[in-house]
Amino acid sequence: MLTVLHDTLYRRGNTPPADVERDDGESGKSAVGINERGRFVRVSKEVRHRAILGVTGAGKTTLAQTLKEVDLHRKRKVVEIEPSLEAKCEGIFMNLPNGDPEMVKILQRDFDLEPRPFKTIAYTPPTQHYLDFIEEFPEMERFFRPIRFTEEEMKQVLTKILPGGPIERMLLRTYLERLEGESLENIIDFLQGDDVPGYMRSTATKIMYIASLGVVSEEGVSLRKVLSGRHASVITFAFVEDPLDRFMCSLIYLTAIYETWKGMSHSTILSFFVADANLFAPSRNKDLLDSLSRYQQRARAQLQIYARISRAQRVAWTLDFQSWQDIDDVVKEQMTERFFKRSWSEEVAKILGLEQSELRRLGKPYAYFHNMRYLQKIKIRPPMSRKAREGQYTPYDFVKEYRRFEDEDATFDI
Repeated sequence: MLTVLHDTLYRRGNTPPADVERDDGESGKSAVGINERGRFVRVSKEVRHRAILGVTGAGKTTLAQTLKEVDLHRKRKVVEIEPSLEAKCEGIFMNLPNGDPEMVKILQRDFDLEPRPFKTIAYTPPTQHYLDFIEEFPEMERFFRPIRFTEEEMKQVLTKILPGGPIERMLLRTYLERLEGESLENIIDFLQGDDVPGYMRSTATKIMYIASLGVVSEEGVSLRKVLSGRHASVITFAFVEDPLDRFMCSLIYLTAIYETWKGMSHSTILSFFVADANLFAPSRNKDLLDSLSRYQQRARAQLQIYARISRAQRVAWTLDFQSWQDIDDVVKEQMTERFFKRSWSEEVAKILGLEQSELRRLGKPYAYFHNMRYLQKIKIRPPMSRKAREGQYTPYDFVKEYRRFEDEDATFDI
């Protein structure tokens, strides 16, 4: 049943409200799915934060890709932070049209759409691995580009990403102001000196580690450029070797991108996607890693703040995670457009007013969608661009797929 099922949370009735069913002249390009009445279902044009919940393999990434296409169609700027601990680069496959026969059939039959690519650029720290990749596959430079991130930009985010108490951060902020114009190396030397409290030596060690990640670079594409243009910008860590380093890079870039966007004049909305948010900013101890737990807690605190204040900056977050308990309650409260994919959660089934078995059996093409006013089961619109197949995660996988596509006389020119 596609109707309101839980009257303490959702409006009762046998159909969604009239404004949901109204034909506003938009095509299937702006639809996220279709309901049992055959009507398109759309997400809000306003700044609304979204949650995508479901077990591994339920189709969260596919749904997120469809949402990215909807946002690009509506001329939003789309940025995605790919999984912070994995060397994945799935978003780059959006540069190719969807080639899955079943998905294409649904696109044509239910949405009157044809497969098409969406210009997507993957931005990466300029690591040696990345440089070797471009040397081996020079044609990939149009799809994979290094991020320019200066020492000054790094200094501006240090107090936001470093774990520690308020006094430590206050002192660091004071010292950074006093040492304005100095290099990170000189700042580290100062913090290890006798003129500062002894515990600031620990802060110096943290900064040394961050400086060693290879994020700081005077060459490449500036964050302002990353946030400009009508293409999708994917921040990938596929060229960062160590999983823990990948996490730190993701925390640095997420913070820097948000702070850069704040300082820009913009008339559009930034749609900011964070994949595997339960590992990036977990609320449960099971997802805390011993060597990263304090940084993960810091990331959680950042998301708590950003989720509350970012509407004023015209930033809409889309987070995907596996369980309703995976994300902090403060963040969840701000997620007012929610997609529930297949799940084992008894709590979620109860919230939705469903039998637990219904949620467990939910097919991959479907989701329960609610926006705090109504609840519907919808058939997700497949993405028009290509979804990476099982096992296609790396830039090298994209090279193979792109070359195969070119061999088939592809004419798309990015």
